[in-house]
Amino acid sequence: EYSKTVIIVTFPVGIGVEELKIKVDKINAITSETILPHNGQISRLTGQDAINVEITDVLTEQQTRSMVIALILVLAVLILIFNSSLWGFLTLIPVMFILVWEPGFLVMLDIPLSIVTISIASIMIGIGIDYGIHLTQRVREEMEEGKSKMEATRESIETTGLSLIEAACTTIAGLSSVFFVDILAIQQFGAIMIVMTISSLVAAVLILPIIYSLKIVK
Repeated sequence: EYSKTVIIVTFPVGIGVEELKIKVDKINAITSETILPHNGQISRLTGQDAINVEITDVLTEQQTRSMVIALILVLAVLILIFNSSLWGFLTLIPVMFILVWEPGFLVMLDIPLSIVTISIASIMIGIGIDYGIHLTQRVREEMEEGKSKMEATRESIETTGLSLIEAACTTIAGLSSVFFVDILAIQQFGAIMIVMTISSLVAAVLILPIIYSLKIVK
């Protein structure tokens, strides 16, 4: 004979956003299809988990937009710095590879897409482009001294490569501090950031030399 009934629904901690959305949608479907006698009403699922699903849907759309804008802005800055649209675009290519690899890294590390990890792509654009800028600038300087592309690239790797490794190591050391925080989402954020930082370094050192060897680069 109660006039109201409150049903509490709990979900496992650390559940992925996609799985959480499926469960929330199923519960909401049940509420919409259920008919109560005496003109009874059922509310849709509410609370933190339901709100997180809605926020993630909005963030996913906004994240894609912000990532595209970030790439365009970074490309514009590179073109301005190098005074060349070709060199600017080539320097950006390793970062684009990293963005394509990110979903694979998440699957490999068994890290679900969440409100925390969804922002990593835009962050890595800013962090990963540094390695390419240093290498490209050094190659251009060596070529201006009269060296061939291959000689300039080899000299740049031998001299600038160590500095790039040192920069990556300091970034990784700073990110490693998140593992002392007893929050799974923060630890997952740190883990994927470390993997993508290492990948940014490897992509710059391995992919850019291949690109520089192309005939279109003069």
